[in-house]
This record gives sequence, structure tokens and C-alpha cells, in this order.
Amino acid sequence: MTANLRSFDMVVRLGGEEFFVAMPEVGYEAALSVSDRLRKSIAEKPITVGNEQIPVTISLGVTLADLDEPMEAGLRRADQAMYRAKQSGRNRVEAVPAPSQEPPKKAAAGE
Repeated sequence: MTANLRSFDMVVRLGGEEFFVAMPEVGYEAALSVSDRLRKSIAEKPITVGNEQIPVTISLGVTLADLDEPMEAGLRRADQAMYRAKQSGRNRVEAVPAPSQEPPKKAAAGE
């Protein structure tokens, strides 16, 4: 996962199968692009068990931090976007803007 991120980006496991990625100084378009590259790189590498290959996909939720709100609010938006991606067919990237920010031009990416 970290091969698609910068050295100072941060990946944190929130629990179970959920991870949080902090990408400082990144706007929506860049965050969507990086997220889609991450999605594609995961999908290209199935897990091999014995002679069987098991496909792996991820659904990602993107939002930008709003410095005027608690961090939990941003995490809730990212979570909403992730669940929207799952409900829209999985293996996708969805975005939810912060209240004080412009919505992304490209709101969803994926197959």
C-alpha cells in the first residue's frame, strides 16, 4: 500500500479491514488520483493460496480535512464516502467534501 504514497504520508489501521491514509498538502484531484492508483495496484495483486488466486479489491472514501472542525468529523465523512463506494459496487473511490470546501470535480472513480 505504501508504495503508492509519499514518504511522509501516513497509513493507520483503524480496526478490522479499515485504514486511514493522511496525505498532507493534497487537494481533491490529487487525493482521488492517488486513491485510484492505490485501488488499481491492490486489484492487480491477487492473494495466492495453494494453486488458487483470490482477487482482492478495496473501496476508498476521500475527504479533505477542515482545520475548523474536529478530526472525528473528517473521519466520519471519509467513512460515509467509503460506504458509498461499497454500496455503489465496491472496488471504487468516492469523495465527500468538507462543509467549507468545493466538491471534487471527479466524485467517483473505479470500474
